[in-house]
Amino acid sequence: AIVGVYFIKKAGSLFSCLEELLKKSLKPGEEYQLTDGLQLMLERGEKITTFNVEGWFDCGSKESLLATHRVLLEQHPASSGENLENVCLVPPVYIHAEANIRSAVIGPYVSIEEGCRIENAIISNSVVDKKTEIRNMVLSNSIIGHHVTLCGNMNSLNISDHSEVEFY
Repeated sequence: AIVGVYFIKKAGSLFSCLEELLKKSLKPGEEYQLTDGLQLMLERGEKITTFNVEGWFDCGSKESLLATHRVLLEQHPASSGENLENVCLVPPVYIHAEANIRSAVIGPYVSIEEGCRIENAIISNSVVDKKTEIRNMVLSNSIIGHHVTLCGNMNSLNISDHSEVEFY
């Protein structure tokens, strides 16, 4: 099985093979495949080996992405951020050093990226992407994109980048 992880030492060789494939015309219904580029590399004498994968981490749905997120937080030491005021952390959590959090309970299983501003919130089992603002929220089992503004009261969200939501 191909799990979608590749380590290519000679990226130039792969790009050359892919460019050659792109120059060929496709028949109706055909697609360009990365595996065709890898096969062409083999035909040109490049060495390709395999390696074992410790676990299968599917991120195709909100639930599976959050489950994978939990595993990663358990396996790697977490950061607790630097700009925290009146914050209770429930590990494991990851908080970027450039996130600002005030009057909040964060965790367990929460990642908060750079530039986030969180105030008066309780967040658990969630991923919050960069430059997002969350105020006056109870948030759980959520994936929040970057440049999102959330204000109000909610339980679970899956909201994409550059969004603004207010609940009153």
